[in-house]
Amino acid sequence: ISKPNFHSRSVFSENLMAVKLEAKIDKPIYVGMSILDISKIHLYAFHYEYMSPLYGDKCKILYTDTDSFIYSIECEDAYERMKRDIVRFDTSDYAIDNPYGVPRANKKIFGLMKDENNGALMLEFVGLR
Repeated sequence: ISKPNFHSRSVFSENLMAVKLEAKIDKPIYVGMSILDISKIHLYAFHYEYMSPLYGDKCKILYTDTDSFIYSIECEDAYERMKRDIVRFDTSDYAIDNPYGVPRANKKIFGLMKDENNGALMLEFVGLR
């Protein structure tokens, strides 16, 4: 049997044979795909379990990529909420003297959300379909 995942065979009779195939997940593509799947689970859990209940209709996803969201949020002070819920965010790249008083915390902790703008407000967004 010329299959790359062939493992072994067992002959029971002249007309009956069992073939055992083996799936090896040792290629980088499988590992990468698994990491992206786990990333999506974290992203959607963050949105549906945190952002959506917190902001409701005042929070809209403008854009999503494999590992990020761009939100439009209507609220008094999103940075104040970030400070209260700092355990959910990696703010380690914020300036020490940022104008919002967000502490630098949680550097490179898996599963936490990161503000890619490091506190800089995004005032314009163009998303093409």
